[in-house]
Amino acid sequence: KFNHMAKKASVSVINFLHYRTLWRLIHPKIVKDAKSRFNAGLYADAIESSCKVIDEDVQNRTQSATGQHLYGQALMTKAFGGNNPVLQLTDTSNPTGKSVEEGFMHLFTGTVGAFRNPTAHKKLNLDAVTAIKFLFFASLLMDELEGDIIQAGSKHR
Repeated sequence: KFNHMAKKASVSVINFLHYRTLWRLIHPKIVKDAKSRFNAGLYADAIESSCKVIDEDVQNRTQSATGQHLYGQALMTKAFGGNNPVLQLTDTSNPTGKSVEEGFMHLFTGTVGAFRNPTAHKKLNLDAVTAIKFLFFASLLMDELEGDIIQAGSKHR
């Protein structure tokens, strides 16, 4: 009974956020691809399209720097992993920075494996609450990408 009440309360909050502020809180590139799908109740499609936005952004940045055309988990590992990541989201000259960079590599790689792949290969029945949580997470990743990225020794916007 509690789960049903909590779910009902969550839907009420979502309805309020949805009409008032939800889309203002989501990254504009995510809104562009996911909003119509979400509004149509296609929550898994909204998540999949958000993942594709992230993947394409990382792909474009990485290909620009390396000339390599990668995608998915291999792309994320190349972009953010190793001793010399193509895309650095933080200063990696100290152990804390290296740890943060590795953490982002896992977040981006995990996003492809845990969210994009299942939504692309299976029919999933997801609810609005789950989709909104993911849209916020995807927006966080896009914000990190569009912050100052240290690329080949210089900062890019």
